[in-house]
Amino acid sequence: MQQHLHEFMARIENAPKQVASELPAPDWSHLGSLSNRNEVIAFDDIYIDSTNHNPSRCIEHTPQEIESLKLAIHAGVEVTEYPMAVTRTTLRDKPFELVYGNGRTEALMLLGVTKWVFTIIEASSVNLDRIALSENKKRLPKVDIKRQEMINGLNKLIVNGAIKNDEKSIKAEATLLWNPPREELGRVVQLTMSQSETPQPFWFWSSAVRVNQWVTNHALDKTYAIDGNLYEGRDMYGSMCKNGYLPAKTIQAFGRLAKTGKKTYILGHVDAPSAKSSICDKRTAFMKAYEAMKSMFEDDLGIEFPLIVLGFLPQVKDIEDLQDIIPARLYA
Repeated sequence: MQQHLHEFMARIENAPKQVASELPAPDWSHLGSLSNRNEVIAFDDIYIDSTNHNPSRCIEHTPQEIESLKLAIHAGVEVTEYPMAVTRTTLRDKPFELVYGNGRTEALMLLGVTKWVFTIIEASSVNLDRIALSENKKRLPKVDIKRQEMINGLNKLIVNGAIKNDEKSIKAEATLLWNPPREELGRVVQLTMSQSETPQPFWFWSSAVRVNQWVTNHALDKTYAIDGNLYEGRDMYGSMCKNGYLPAKTIQAFGRLAKTGKKTYILGHVDAPSAKSSICDKRTAFMKAYEAMKSMFEDDLGIEFPLIVLGFLPQVKDIEDLQDIIPARLYA
């Protein structure tokens, strides 16, 4: 429901308490707000710093966005919309400080408005940042929060010590603040972890150099061959294989078998887990693909399959023993 801007401003002058009570006040208790209520406040009583708020903003509102906000407000005040928010402060030369609503406040001031309805929030400085981050998710006129702004906000919360720098905490906070779709949540979490250098709970084997270092420094069996070299102890060639690369490794193994009569064993490893697929899920998919390929050649075509999965490289920190390979089997 909308009211004409000039009519709304006249009501603010004549009946400020009534107008303030009619507008909805958001409930931020789940983000640590102790109390919140609406009140008409003059802009001159609010400390506003566009270089400091909102904590997630990587760039300021563009002139086009401010103009869009102006036009929307001039066309009618949406009285079902949550107002901008302030908090009481003794650290400034004004009694209030803006928590969120920089764009709308700027647009109103450009329209000549001198006072407006604000929600007064009481919360810690960290929780005020969290509230400001969450508020960006929905408002009218809508200027929706962007992925990079979510990441910026999460990074700030990590730096401030508001959340732990681990995947579980980052995911929980992003869900609490914005509850984005699953795929977007995964991207936000992974990019936040990358920018915040979040310690990874997994080992990843991106090169033969790394695996050779593992053999030298950690493996109980120091004879693993992973560069396509011959392993005399098993009379087979050895190689490493990431999920998705079985067809290429099979072609190489057929070539070695044709030349030498010897098969090839592989040490498997998988890429990073996701919300839908754990390390065990990916290992199971790896083994299913291997068994299907082996069955096609041996059962359907009567051709000896040259590839054997010896096991998987350890990948789950604090759970899997770094000294041993993981058995090659279906895990789910």
